[in-house]
Amino acid sequence: MLATGHDPEQASEYFRGHEDEIKIAAINSSGSVTLFREVDAIVKLSAVLSANGVFNRLLKTGGTAYHSHHMIPLGSDYSKMLAGGLERVMELGLSDERQRYPRISWASSVTPDKGQSDLTVTASYLRVSLESPGRFSKAVLNLVSSESHPIDVLVKIGPHGALKSPLDQIFKSLGKSIPSASSLRRKEDGRISLLHLAGTLFGLNAEIELAYTNAVDEPRGTGLNLVHGCTAIDLPPYQYTYGPIPFSLLLHICLAIVAASEAYYWFPEPLRITGYSLRNVAIKTALKIPEDDYGVDIILSMELVDTATAKLPTWSSFSVSSVVRDSNEWTEHCAGFVKVKPPSPKK
Repeated sequence: MLATGHDPEQASEYFRGHEDEIKIAAINSSGSVTLFREVDAIVKLSAVLSANGVFNRLLKTGGTAYHSHHMIPLGSDYSKMLAGGLERVMELGLSDERQRYPRISWASSVTPDKGQSDLTVTASYLRVSLESPGRFSKAVLNLVSSESHPIDVLVKIGPHGALKSPLDQIFKSLGKSIPSASSLRRKEDGRISLLHLAGTLFGLNAEIELAYTNAVDEPRGTGLNLVHGCTAIDLPPYQYTYGPIPFSLLLHICLAIVAASEAYYWFPEPLRITGYSLRNVAIKTALKIPEDDYGVDIILSMELVDTATAKLPTWSSFSVSSVVRDSNEWTEHCAGFVKVKPPSPKK
């Protein structure tokens, strides 16, 4: 299989007349598709693309062309094994509806034209996924374009974050900036990858149970016991100068919070604000206030990064800048993101 830096129409130009031999296995974004063909032929196609200055990368799939008709001979056995596994899960009581999280809408890469739905994953659905081209781009577009379910961050549950570039291309085409993270990283211990993911989500203000995240599993009887660390009290002395929080930082944060509040109350039927979240706040230049009668002009710029409503507010980017008297030169002092928190919906 071969990942290429083309849209579907551009990619098809390279195998025109050979449509029976080369097919599209996945549409990842408007500028990224995955092709499949016999191994020797796909290597030759890679050389042609490289000679034409087109980005391409051979995928390490062990010579297996997933999401293609090459999987059809395996489809029947694959479906039977999945069905048997699902039946076994039911027998063990592991599929009890009362133990599941609330069902949410999802965007399928198999049937993306249906938009978001409550589709149930069955053995037949997974077989179709194995044998059909993956329409990742359309599924992500459906997901992040939803007004009823705004997206704060995307997490890829899979082998590695290979689709990060296509995700960035999709976000850029929509004029959005959405952080993404992967549960696993190539050539890295899976436990470390998951800890990185937990840290990333915590940094994005997601609700992460750090007590569980930082614990170690220890077998006890037929189950597992969580073992936590203890405070180290015998570390060697070290020098560190603790300084006060700069007043200008507090000023910038207060400006951002007040502006976010004012913007939120412009929504129809705004709710009571219960708190605020800040992320990626960067202090770039110290704010110097001249000792004269004129002072300094400060301007705060703020912009929503996504569609928002009173019930579902989203992040706003902000920037604090100043200009001194008799000068047209602006200096940016602080930038980051802020979001108001309305009351949590009643369950």
